[in-house]
Amino acid sequence: MNSRQRLLCALQGGQPARLPATTHHVMDSFRHRYLGDASTQDFFERFGLDGIRWVVAHRPDESKREFHDPLQGVPGFLEASRVASDGWRVFAEPLPNHEWPTTRYRFVTPKGELSMVLQSNEHTSWVREHLIKNKPDIDLMGEYVTAPKCDVETVNRAAAEFGERGIVRGHICTFDVFGQPGTWQEASCLVGIERLIMESYDDPAWVHALLKILLERKLIYTRSLQGAAYDVIELGGGDASSTVISPRLFEEFVAPYDASIIAAAHEAGCHGNLHTASHGRRCRPGRSQTPHRRQSLHDRRIRPVPLLHRLHRGTNPQ
Repeated sequence: MNSRQRLLCALQGGQPARLPATTHHVMDSFRHRYLGDASTQDFFERFGLDGIRWVVAHRPDESKREFHDPLQGVPGFLEASRVASDGWRVFAEPLPNHEWPTTRYRFVTPKGELSMVLQSNEHTSWVREHLIKNKPDIDLMGEYVTAPKCDVETVNRAAAEFGERGIVRGHICTFDVFGQPGTWQEASCLVGIERLIMESYDDPAWVHALLKILLERKLIYTRSLQGAAYDVIELGGGDASSTVISPRLFEEFVAPYDASIIAAAHEAGCHGNLHTASHGRRCRPGRSQTPHRRQSLHDRRIRPVPLLHRLHRGTNPQ
């Protein structure tokens, strides 16, 4: 068996010739510091691991007068080409005199603007100032935010080039500049997890309104996956872990939104396993008494497994 066959066999519940071994990601800082700028594929081959090719390719919907953001520059690791419109533009402004490289991103709409501040080092980036500061901010998002679609041609071209060296992975679209594939997890990036948890008790209707705005954008992307040669599409993130939120919050604010995305992925031809983020045992799908969730997540094509939300193409064990 080659790397691709081993990984797909394991994902489909089969017994590969040997246990496949790979990594979740390969950090650029590790390659630069320890491998002399070797490529990601060189890393897999050097250590005898099964290869993964990450492809995140978005396209605008020209019928909606969307276009690739000319101000973005070259997309970074796991970053896709941003989709802009006359009503949704993103401007980056470097902020001097900080310990770490710091940038303010302004999201400009005809009715006002939002902003967030990110900081970075050679390993990662983090949010210094969250995008959503006041509750009405989500109204600007809901009215003007663009929704990317999958660039199927680019994905399939990359998959053909990668061949049998491994599998091709992507993820459900994230918010411009900084976000997560999962809906609740992305909301935590935009609001802050502490505040989001508090608002889920104090103003759950507002939290649901935000989640629905983010969900609609992700559904548009998910429905556009039809024909894309992805082997794995990821969904989720750590902020839905049982070390972060309770089973009740998972039940109300995570599972229904995940179920909608998974259903859309199935309609687009993606079948898969559902992984519920690290330390997700207490929040594991399949224990819910909510009819909607039981109906949506008990689909026989989905098998609950802890760690990550993941959808892979193919047939799962029953």
